[in-house]
Amino acid sequence: MASFNLRSPHAIQEALKVLGFDPGPSDGIVGPKTRNAVKAYQGSKNLTADGIVGPITRKALAEDLRALGHDVTE
Repeated sequence: MASFNLRSPHAIQEALKVLGFDPGPSDGIVGPKTRNAVKAYQGSKNLTADGIVGPITRKALAEDLRALGHDVTE
């Protein structure tokens, strides 16, 4: 399984892809597609959909990735 450092925009983009949300290319740039994917993910978890990966969203991403067997650094 993959390893994700959720402090990295590139890793967040990859995590979103694994979880079924399309952030566009994994280029490490937090543009409109990435923000929209974050908002969609947040909405699916009943979180405030602001497009920002703060501590609550990061924790939710980590939990979902770990549930799939991935190694995660928050």
